[in-house]
Amino acid sequence: MLDFKLIAKKGIAKTHAKWSPVATCLMRAEPIVELNQDKINTLDSDQKQELVTRCPRKVFSYNSLLQSVDIEDAEKCNLCDECVKYVQD
Repeated sequence: MLDFKLIAKKGIAKTHAKWSPVATCLMRAEPIVELNQDKINTLDSDQKQELVTRCPRKVFSYNSLLQSVDIEDAEKCNLCDECVKYVQD
């Protein structure tokens, strides 16, 4: 399941132009990435590896010793839903 939350951060224009007074607030969709272990456990090891390789942003990693899919870096996710499409097929 992919979801997101909005994060507001404060800064000054000396650091970056996006903090100039004309735009006093910057909102960014921050993804919340969760793995449904029930669906992941139905996949064999080749399918789990394929799920990891389908992600264009390398959010997931495959642990070959435990044969599990782990979340490596959720902040890289851009909510493309490639992982969701693969598991639903």
